[in-house]
Amino acid sequence: MTIKETFIDAGFSELQRDPKCPGHIWVKGKKQKIEVLFDKNFEFATVYPPLDRAVVCIEPQTGPTNAFNLEHKGKFKGLILLDPGANFEANYWIVPTGF
Repeated sequence: MTIKETFIDAGFSELQRDPKCPGHIWVKGKKQKIEVLFDKNFEFATVYPPLDRAVVCIEPQTGPTNAFNLEHKGKFKGLILLDPGANFEANYWIVPTGF
């Protein structure tokens, strides 16, 4: 699929993972590839390439889009709530190749 000709604004879940590879999404050009890898704390991702620009947005997320309202309506379980002063850590990596 050629991104410049295709509108995408999609959320992804149930990402395939194995012990050697965290969740990942990638885009590839003729020679270059940009891969975004993210740990188990990111269970969702959104991909959006604006049609009028030569960029792509890949956003690892801890919940689906609109998670607060979905949790309130009982449609999503798993919203991460932190007590005051508590910490949460999640990691992601951007891996460019072929540049």
